[in-house]
Amino acid sequence: MKINKVLALLIIIFAVGTLLRLYPAALSDKPLRFDTYYHVRVAEIMKETGAIPVSDPWPFGGRPHIYPPLYHISLAAASIASGASVLDVSRFFLPIISSITILGVFWFVRNFRNERTALIASFLFAFNPFLISSSYESPQVIGLLLSLFAVYFLMRKRYLYCGLLLGVIYLFNVFIALIIAAPVILLLLFERRLKQAAITAAPLALFIALWYLPRLDALYCLNNWIGPLFIAKGAGMWVMFSTPAFVALALISVTLLDSIGDRYRRFWLLGTTVFMLIFLTHFFTPVLHPWRLDSILMFSFIFVFADAVADMKRKKQFFFCVYVLASLFTLSVMYHSWLFDRPLTQNEYALIDYTATLPPNIVPLATHDLCANIMTLTNRSCLLDINFECIPNPDLWYDYETVLWSGNSEEIRILLEKHSVRALALSGGDAVQRLVTPLDVDKRFAAWLPNTPDASYYEINIRQGALSYYGRLA
Repeated sequence: MKINKVLALLIIIFAVGTLLRLYPAALSDKPLRFDTYYHVRVAEIMKETGAIPVSDPWPFGGRPHIYPPLYHISLAAASIASGASVLDVSRFFLPIISSITILGVFWFVRNFRNERTALIASFLFAFNPFLISSSYESPQVIGLLLSLFAVYFLMRKRYLYCGLLLGVIYLFNVFIALIIAAPVILLLLFERRLKQAAITAAPLALFIALWYLPRLDALYCLNNWIGPLFIAKGAGMWVMFSTPAFVALALISVTLLDSIGDRYRRFWLLGTTVFMLIFLTHFFTPVLHPWRLDSILMFSFIFVFADAVADMKRKKQFFFCVYVLASLFTLSVMYHSWLFDRPLTQNEYALIDYTATLPPNIVPLATHDLCANIMTLTNRSCLLDINFECIPNPDLWYDYETVLWSGNSEEIRILLEKHSVRALALSGGDAVQRLVTPLDVDKRFAAWLPNTPDASYYEINIRQGALSYYGRLA
């Protein structure tokens, strides 16, 4: 392809892909995902003190801080450099990184294939609905960008540099570093490059040790990963719908390949296989939620798929066109869903202001989004996020979630009584609100707008002693 044509197409892909990522962020004056609020709180502490916190003042009583520091340092530095608040910086930081990755994908693929394959891969990354959706909540996005360089060094047999980059990725996000490292190390082991595997793994192990050894007393927080492994959690409607689609995309991309091919292709085939197997674990344990894995699985998918359809044979053109149409349809649906809405409505922010007036000993149960806003904007605690990084009782954590997502009023009543929940702050769109109102509760506050469900605060009447109620009779 002529250089001018390639450049023009890349500019169009980059411009539209960037617009798709920045437009939802620009609609809101707050971050779009609840995870971001936690990172904002830590970054604000770093900005104010100039140091990595030993513990976080949220929730009430504090908790050890064990999250790697580079994302928070980046947010704080960007805030200082721009003069904007950390909250404002966080709205655009990850979408911009995701946009830059479009160019990174083109550069990476062009090094090992040709310009056509590179353009297809960058197009697939730019317009993949799930990669766009993942551009707002987690430094996993940064890990995807840096992983391009790590895999580049792997392909060039510069194993120490690959390992060092995996270590840097770890300091942004534990999860993405370990997930990306898995196919890297496995490829070297399959190739019987044991020395090279050790050289690659060593820097990552060193970075892990340097971060966690000074924090050994806080390692009980890793129950966030270990404890929930043993909790069964049913697959929701989103999981049941999305899993076949993700698996089908991965399998179609693999079957379209003519051969296993060279080392580049073998790596992405191995990566797609590993990521898909980890993705499927959400049927057995809630630890690796599908929305943590969908972006990584789709990331590996685009390289396999671009490699498969680059020759543009008729059968492959058909699958490419179907994928493009499906992506455009999914994007149109997502842009009209909660995924790209403002995080909360005006009446829900009124509810947050009300929670700030409650006595200190009242800690309400609310959804992740409402909890994130309460904790960040009012410096108060919220039950669901009370041990976000340190879950001493994972059963309790998932019981709280069940209250908010359950469709059964009796199940909700039992769980509220089981854990002595005293207060509920319910966002306007929470389905649980209609199931709570028939219970023995008092509505203390409500705010609403025209054509918008009210955002309400409920106090639960806790009865002491041996009492009987008609509702409990057989």
